[in-house]
Amino acid sequence: MITVDAHAHLGDSVVSKLSVTPDDLLGAMDIYGIDVSVVLPHPVMEDYQQAHDDIAALAADYPARIFGVASLSPQVGIEIYRKEVTRCVQELGFVAVKYHPVLHNALPTSSVTKTLFEIAQSLEIPVIVHTGLGMPWAHPSRLTPLARNFPDVKVVFAHSGFTHFSLDALYAAQECSNIYLETSWTAPDAIAQFIKKIGSQRVMMGADGLLNIPVELKKYEVLELPEQDLAWCLGQTAINVFGLHVD
Repeated sequence: MITVDAHAHLGDSVVSKLSVTPDDLLGAMDIYGIDVSVVLPHPVMEDYQQAHDDIAALAADYPARIFGVASLSPQVGIEIYRKEVTRCVQELGFVAVKYHPVLHNALPTSSVTKTLFEIAQSLEIPVIVHTGLGMPWAHPSRLTPLARNFPDVKVVFAHSGFTHFSLDALYAAQECSNIYLETSWTAPDAIAQFIKKIGSQRVMMGADGLLNIPVELKKYEVLELPEQDLAWCLGQTAINVFGLHVD
């Protein structure tokens, strides 16, 4: 069974002041048995190009173990945004793009966000969308129309709405078959409902922080899932959604 952390970070955060070095990330992966990490810059950083290059360098050193995700605000200018995301995918081998409605200053109803999804669609990559904290714009229901309007784009709900809005994330996923639920900061009973209602093939484990890794893994342990469901949630769903080459 391959274990994938579908939501890891590298670098320095302007907002939280958290800092994650390559040694921090790789050390935590070794300690907690994470085989593969999908790695994002923090939502707000000093230099997004450097943040992307740092992730790409780590991925080059650890192929099939580290996979990068582009993350920057489309408010830099849509053509600059398009160029950087395209560079990340086509030159650096990144597997997705992250969209944060609040910290990227791009509301779900805005034209710039529609263009963001159009870019993802043209590059054939998933969009990881922050959900939960940051009401009302990060509420899962606000993001459902985007998923509905771009049925060919796989949309990963990071945090699945957090604990307070996890059922709303589930309802959105029931409405749109291209929505997948990443479960960091989500309660075990909600995760059990996700698996029951939409299947383990659309649920993935993510940590969103190195200290969260053992906590997030423990949630799946206490659910006592059948081995096949556990394999999907802990790794195979992320492998399929992001097209990870882990062999």
